[in-house]
Amino acid sequence: MNILELLDAFDWEKSDYDSFNELGPKGNKVIENLRKTVLKDLIIDGRNLFYVKEFQAKIFISETLEADFINAGIKDFRTIDI
Repeated sequence: MNILELLDAFDWEKSDYDSFNELGPKGNKVIENLRKTVLKDLIIDGRNLFYVKEFQAKIFISETLEADFINAGIKDFRTIDI
């Protein structure tokens, strides 16, 4: 998959996390312990497949796309609810 969308959709106010006392190398917050991830619906705006700026190593998919995968018989993927 060629995923080009990188969204600034992490909701720092509504998510539940601990961050390190010191900022990261780019002057950004660094999450130490993430308990609950909340994304901004207005930023996602109906997209089905995207990256989130704070978690560039993870691919985010919509529940709709997950259901489409299951209905198509695709079995070799794993999702984590956020």
